[in-house]
Amino acid sequence: MPSISADKIIGRNLYAKKSIPKLNSSLVQIGKFQPNDFIGNVYSYIQKNGKVYWMFKDYSGNFFYTLHDPEAYKFSSDVQQAFEQQDIEKEKELIEQKGQVPYYIEKYGKVILFSVLGVYLVGTIIKSKK
Repeated sequence: MPSISADKIIGRNLYAKKSIPKLNSSLVQIGKFQPNDFIGNVYSYIQKNGKVYWMFKDYSGNFFYTLHDPEAYKFSSDVQQAFEQQDIEKEKELIEQKGQVPYYIEKYGKVILFSVLGVYLVGTIIKSKK
């Protein structure tokens, strides 16, 4: 998953895609979110020791944190749309840099090559068994 700026995440709802530790302000584990659990609405973030932690506010007004891991979260639909738009823009940039034909050959060339090779091998095997 590509990186995206924090302003696209703050104020959005995050859900657990896998097991995620719930941390207190000292970054000590105080609980755990299971897959598909609603974590909360992202309040802010902090950076500590080169890592990013998302800050959430619980119902009692206390803050808790989770370590940023793009593979661990499901985002609300508007954040997902931002990721998709970013992917589209990145692909457009690559097409402009490399040109259409080289880009698509690089992207799909192996799949096409192996598909053609597979069809050829299956055809050869069928012919040899007759």
